Amino acid sequence: MRFLVRFFLGFPARKADLEEMRKALPEIFQENNGRYKRRWIRPLWWLLDATNEDVEAELKQWALSSEFDDEEQRDSELTRFCPRQDCPFKGESESQGDGESLDVSLLNFLSAGGGPKAKPPLNMFLDLVRKKHAEMGLVKEVILTDPYIYSDLSEDGIEGGFENLMAYLQALDVDSDSTFTIKMNPSPKRATKKAKEALYKKIRNSYPNASLGNYSPKCSFHDRFYIVRDDRGQLGGVFGPSLNGLSSNAIVLMGDLNGQQVLKKLSAWL
Repeated sequence: MRFLVRFFLGFPARKADLEEMRKALPEIFQENNGRYKRRWIRPLWWLLDATNEDVEAELKQWALSSEFDDEEQRDSELTRFCPRQDCPFKGESESQGDGESLDVSLLNFLSAGGGPKAKPPLNMFLDLVRKKHAEMGLVKEVILTDPYIYSDLSEDGIEGGFENLMAYLQALDVDSDSTFTIKMNPSPKRATKKAKEALYKKIRNSYPNASLGNYSPKCSFHDRFYIVRDDRGQLGGVFGPSLNGLSSNAIVLMGDLNGQQVLKKLSAWL
């Protein structure tokens, strides 16, 4: 264990030290690696009033600060040794435990909108929708997990939720002759009978061939997903705030539901 000598002498860690540690002490890079057992022979660092946990933390930090030829190589090594199997920083070539990989493009899909001096984020949201669905086929199914889909008012009392839904459907390039299904949240908030009737009427006036219903009550979504399935069975979508919040100046995050693994999971649930 040459790396221990370098560690205790205060020398910087090298790539070789990190690789040696991965082979000799893999538990250091694992989460929940168990409790330490007391040994009859106390380790050397007992004289320094340090616990096993202290030394492990120091070793791990030291190893992960190892010097590489460039930052890109260093980032690649650090993410390759990430103990989490679902680490989003791992690339296509890294094993994810189940034989699949997570798209690195997940790291670049966030946009922020709203704010006290900005316009409401509605147009930004609609631009994202158009961009996402530009290359998809004819819309056959729209799935809305927004629990406030039947609430026209935002939390700060601004109207627009129903109109925003209509704008979203227009951004999907569906028209009055389109035949498609809209599936909504089976456990909505503020869903009075009057609110449901008002929303259904509004949809049917513009899209008489649309079928309205709910997705499976077995699925419970916390986040607001706006998902489309086209005539080829392809799934795509975006996430963001509730539709009734797109007309206010509240700060929101939105983005593309990018990555094959994400869409594969959503397809299995829906």
